[in-house]
Amino acid sequence: MATKTPTKRPASSLLKYAPQNLTDPFSLYTEENITKKNANKNVLLELLGNKLDGKTFLVGLVVSKDAADLDEDEQHLLTNLLTALEHLEGVYPVLITLTESDKKLPRLAKGAHFVFGAHPTADMALLSGMDTFVFVDKTPHLEDFGKLLIEFGSGIITCQSKLLPSFIEEYNPYKERGNALLFASFDVWNAFAAIVRMKEIASFSYDWNTFRRVAMQSVRA
Repeated sequence: MATKTPTKRPASSLLKYAPQNLTDPFSLYTEENITKKNANKNVLLELLGNKLDGKTFLVGLVVSKDAADLDEDEQHLLTNLLTALEHLEGVYPVLITLTESDKKLPRLAKGAHFVFGAHPTADMALLSGMDTFVFVDKTPHLEDFGKLLIEFGSGIITCQSKLLPSFIEEYNPYKERGNALLFASFDVWNAFAAIVRMKEIASFSYDWNTFRRVAMQSVRA
């Protein structure tokens, strides 16, 4: 999807979004009626301009830096995840950047590329329609943006780190607690395995609705 060149803005302004901001063509939903989020995914699919099945698992790869600022490990993770996801059946990767980026990052994505903050409608479509977001930075932008995604009922995938904010918790389906899937080391295969696990959760409607509901509740307590 083509986007206009965005104006940089402070990360704190991301917090102006909340589920109650949803307006047409989006459906208002809460953890009590999380299934209404599915209608917003259909709006996002239309914006993507691809004839994707509504069951396609939409995976956002979040990059909060310019390409030149990514270290070798981060570049390796991003490029290899994009390649792997493009060949994973039933999955559609979407590259999401949080800053004005040079032209190198969009070239990596054969699918869609969004700049969060470029357009309110596109922002709301991402927040309310994406299935999961994978953070490819070693110091992920989770304190504000990650919490925002969870508030909108999206799955979070990131590397386990002592630097993660306190509200991030590994999802435990037995105790119905948590809001994220954490991979143990900064490695492509570990990250890929976490994405496959999230996709498996999403393949069962009861499990997926439970995960999203529990995640939303975890940041509203």
